[in-house]
Amino acid sequence: MAPGPSAAVVDRADALERGEVLFLPDRPFRLNPDEASLLSPQVSDGRAKTISFDPATGDVGGAAPSDQERLRGLLARYAAWAQA
Repeated sequence: MAPGPSAAVVDRADALERGEVLFLPDRPFRLNPDEASLLSPQVSDGRAKTISFDPATGDVGGAAPSDQERLRGLLARYAAWAQA
């Protein structure tokens, strides 16, 4: 039988479930210079409450059409980083 997740992994998962933010100073995710503007509320399409991304399909929802391609690139990089 394979061992279960470590206590640290369980603690981090629990923190995320509580809505806390994890700080990972040894594994920073860096924005490309042209991506900082994507952190603005102006990226919203004005109708959706949130912006969503499906890493399996690459679908972006809730974002202005003019920003969707750059946002897709940023979120795909983030999804890959988070899984590494």
